[in-house]
Amino acid sequence: METVINEQNLYEKRLIHDISVHSDEKSFSRLHELYYNKLRNVAFYYTGCRNISEEVVSDVLIKIWLKRDSLLEIRNLNNYLFISTKNQSLNYISKNKRVSFSSIEDLPLEISIDSSCPEELLINSESCTMIDNAVDDLPKRCKIIYQMVREEGLKHKQVAEMLGISVKTIEAQISIAIKKLSHTLNPYYI
Repeated sequence: METVINEQNLYEKRLIHDISVHSDEKSFSRLHELYYNKLRNVAFYYTGCRNISEEVVSDVLIKIWLKRDSLLEIRNLNNYLFISTKNQSLNYISKNKRVSFSSIEDLPLEISIDSSCPEELLINSESCTMIDNAVDDLPKRCKIIYQMVREEGLKHKQVAEMLGISVKTIEAQISIAIKKLSHTLNPYYI
């Protein structure tokens, strides 16, 4: 596990170096791919609107590109990006005090399907839809935390730091999500 984290850190450091020193657009595109969805979830937590969260993340990433000369000074890119996204979201909210909240548009839960049988494909498709709907029905805060932990693979401590709440709150929200999902999906998967 530690080796994977070290490899990830080395990869990110190479990307930062290439972006900062060589203004490498391909490295910036890789950085964008690596962080975009995670940052959008953080922005969505604060703004409550998918379109606004996408705008916020775009602004953060544009600032990274514009200030690429100083990227080598950043010690922890992950924390820097998440804190920048949080701050940009809060700035957006304060500038636009009247934010209209739209319905939550959930990122689909990806389930790997390797089947050529039409019946199995239909069943898997229906299962995905039921799971998506069950996640969609979670309370807003619970849903965001669940997605960050279970779908994005972030650790409880990381999510707590990004959202400015305690690890115990994260654990409680994950517990609530699991109970609600198992209650909703239990009749279909017995």
